[in-house]
Amino acid sequence: MSEINGLAQEPSENSIANRQAEERKLAEANRQEVITQIRIWYEYFLICAVFLLLLRISYSSPMPNFIPYAFLAAYELVWLIRVIIKHYRSQGRYISRCYVKDIFAIICNFIFYTLVSIYTADLGLFLVLTCIPLHICNIITFLVKFKYRSKCKNFASKSEACFRWAISLTVLFSGLKELNLIPWKWSYIFWPIWILVLVLILIGIAEIIFAGKIMYRSYKGRASCGDSICPIWMVYLSTGIAICIGYFFFELTIYLQNGQTNQILNAFLVILIYCIGLFVITFLFNSLIVSWFEKYFSSNQHIINSNHMFIPPINNIVLPPALIHIKEYPITMLKVSSTFFVSNHSEDQNEEDKSSIDVNDVHFNGSVDEGKVCTICCTNEADGIFMHCGHGGICFECACQMWKKTKKCHICRGVVEQIYKYRPLNHYEVEVVKAIRYSIIS
Repeated sequence: MSEINGLAQEPSENSIANRQAEERKLAEANRQEVITQIRIWYEYFLICAVFLLLLRISYSSPMPNFIPYAFLAAYELVWLIRVIIKHYRSQGRYISRCYVKDIFAIICNFIFYTLVSIYTADLGLFLVLTCIPLHICNIITFLVKFKYRSKCKNFASKSEACFRWAISLTVLFSGLKELNLIPWKWSYIFWPIWILVLVLILIGIAEIIFAGKIMYRSYKGRASCGDSICPIWMVYLSTGIAICIGYFFFELTIYLQNGQTNQILNAFLVILIYCIGLFVITFLFNSLIVSWFEKYFSSNQHIINSNHMFIPPINNIVLPPALIHIKEYPITMLKVSSTFFVSNHSEDQNEEDKSSIDVNDVHFNGSVDEGKVCTICCTNEADGIFMHCGHGGICFECACQMWKKTKKCHICRGVVEQIYKYRPLNHYEVEVVKAIRYSIIS
């Protein structure tokens, strides 16, 4: 009999092993995307710090004003070469639409910074013409929909597009103001920046609430203190960027109206310190930030966490098993006994159940009124079923905990693929109200 059970369970174990291998592959690819994106953010923080340092020097010394913008143009050119080399090594001559989008965006940025360098060098170029490459890039990427395979890459691409729109519109209205085509004050000219600052502040408030919830759960002992580090980092990122951008353009408005350079130099210094601090904090808590974003972008399906919030693992970047909703499951099941259930549709039962049970000829020796108490905790109502063996007599919570520990049924020791939660429907039937499976990527 044990040999028959082993043969019956073998297909199930093979399917789970294949699913585990596929999920591990997807998790590793997702982890690499997150690590790559955070490294790009590292570079952005450093480039911003160097740019601000050069900008401050140019305002307080005889250094030409075009050098900071020429530095950004040189960085975009180097970045373009790096992207081409990386794509050629990994994809060869295959060209995807996402790759074309990346190259096109980098080229537009390079042309923009080059034109700004020409404008600041007083070579006769109007400011309004410098934003043309950014507007072309914004319009084309808006009209032609691009979607990356990685959710992390999509998130980063949309964030960069928002900043690109804000910069392009600000430069456009500033150029029109310079040509006296718009009789607005400079505080009105910077309206795209104020909208961007407002959005970042709202995001920061949401992150503060989120971090507060995690800290409260940490106080109650349901989360560790380290779990709040990543939300606090997000608060520092969003609110810090909002404060720095708002402060800089506020001082820039005063400078353009009155010509006072002292305050704008202080604004450069404040933003420079912020960028350096952001780089240091990101470097110190790199593994936690990677884990948090990896968990956030790990699956296209709805993930259920015990605390209903994204709390990342702290010790390493390997994710724990996650509960995932199943959309297709039997509506009702027949209760053979207090610890055994069969589906009304024979295809939902495993091979052993199909061969040994005929639903139409089942002799019912139990009812939905029997076996209400869980045989494990002896407290909760027994409302859980292991699939595909069909054994129950256990509450849904204990079933989830048992899967985490043994991954096997407590009665037949068969491999558990799914867990159903039910409620009594009539004398011999139960209604399945929830079905889950575990995503194993540990």
